[in-house]
Amino acid sequence: MTKVFLSPGRIVLGQGVLNDLGDYAKAYAEKALLLAHPDDRIRVGKILNGSAERSGVIFTDAKFQGECTAFEADRIKREYGDGFGCIIGLGGGKALDTAKIIADDLNLPMISVPTIASNDAPCSSLAIIYDENHVVTEGRQLKRNPATVLIDTEVISKAPERFLVAGMGDAFSTYFEARACVRANVKNNGGLSTLSAFNLAKLCYDTLLADGEAALIACRENTVTPALTNIIETNIVMSGLGFESVGVAAAHGLLGPLEILGADKALHGEIVAFGTLVLLVMENAPKEEIITALDFYRKVGLPATLSGLGITEFSKEEILKAAELACEPNALIHNMPFEVTPESVCAAILCANKLESVYGA
Repeated sequence: MTKVFLSPGRIVLGQGVLNDLGDYAKAYAEKALLLAHPDDRIRVGKILNGSAERSGVIFTDAKFQGECTAFEADRIKREYGDGFGCIIGLGGGKALDTAKIIADDLNLPMISVPTIASNDAPCSSLAIIYDENHVVTEGRQLKRNPATVLIDTEVISKAPERFLVAGMGDAFSTYFEARACVRANVKNNGGLSTLSAFNLAKLCYDTLLADGEAALIACRENTVTPALTNIIETNIVMSGLGFESVGVAAAHGLLGPLEILGADKALHGEIVAFGTLVLLVMENAPKEEIITALDFYRKVGLPATLSGLGITEFSKEEILKAAELACEPNALIHNMPFEVTPESVCAAILCANKLESVYGA
């Protein structure tokens, strides 16, 4: 029996660690290519400039356009691809994933620097590629994880709270999807889950319930507390290692179909949070689990209905079409430990949409 656990080479988490970015980059080269959304580049520009000056490393700004598309990755490689010893991705998931793709294509080490805790992309060797209309086209498995993940809790504490909440939604799915994958004996990355990865997935759930509300308060005050630090680690590290080394199932399997249905303005973790409710309905999960989920969603502000995702008008026929898309051959939703059909998924979506009205406070 083969089990596989994937992880970055180094994870560094704490207040002010972005100041050390130049030192980590210097371990690979004197010149690094930096991909960052312009807003993030401005937000942490003084820190980046100071770190570069102290370390003697040159950061060349690749002027990332904001969307992780194959075109954008190819453009940056054409314009900036030579003469760098490492690639730095700084910002949200799209900047990080684009940097991961470029580093993978050029066989260079990648440093992942999240400035928000909205999803679990920073640690993984997976890149989600979109088209120009913000629709997911591909999940690309890369050859390696980031060499270093640098998580500055001070920087993340100053980001809008919606990002932190979305990250909690993404992390909340980790345990339930891991549980489904273990029950289904899913082979992820060539092997079954390790106990370490599955227990990290479970720790996601436990930490969210324990510290989620307190972390949100700290985020609103733009201050770092132990609770916020724990949730940042949960959203980025525990969820990242847990999902990648165990697997995902229905909650992530509904991401693209729900975007097409009208959730394209919702954040990744917001859609996945609703997808987790659908997963629980598909499993016929205990009432207590569903109530716990809805209570947590209410406390931190996660969407529990289709309208909460921006899907305000729909028919059963439209839901069925989305379910058919989710059930295409080899789709993630087939990682559930039972047969999944478009009809069963459609029924679960419609029922999940009513859970809040039945069980909500």
